[in-house]
Amino acid sequence: MTSPGSVGIVTPQTMRFDQPLPLASGASLASYELVYEIYGQLNAARSNAVLVCHALNASHHVAGSYEGQEKSLGWWDNMVGPGKPLDTNRFFVVGVNNPGSCFGSTGPMSVDPASGAATARASRWSRSRTGSMRRRGWPTASASSASPR
Repeated sequence: MTSPGSVGIVTPQTMRFDQPLPLASGASLASYELVYEIYGQLNAARSNAVLVCHALNASHHVAGSYEGQEKSLGWWDNMVGPGKPLDTNRFFVVGVNNPGSCFGSTGPMSVDPASGAATARASRWSRSRTGSMRRRGWPTASASSASPR
């Protein structure tokens, strides 16, 4: 169910990285996947991107809802959307999932063919998230925000 000013129905996307992600342990993931959602449009100057992060729930689902899932409103839906503080008529908002989370990105349940297990830690969240923005051609973030919760 969407609320007034909501971004509406959204669909998560997955980005695969085939370059290593160094881990705090000294090991690295040879490849990994990150789930993300985008809201609004990237401007021609590529200068209106805002990366929204949440360290506690690790979810990419910032705003809107999922088709056919009644209780799927994004965790910051009251802040992201047309006319809201992160106005999607003005900003290109990106929510990226953390590696190691249970929301679809590479994590402990993912299998690394080289080692037989995947390891992801919060200390690499920032590196993987900013890498995902650069890979999509979204090199500039006007701001980066974390949830006030």
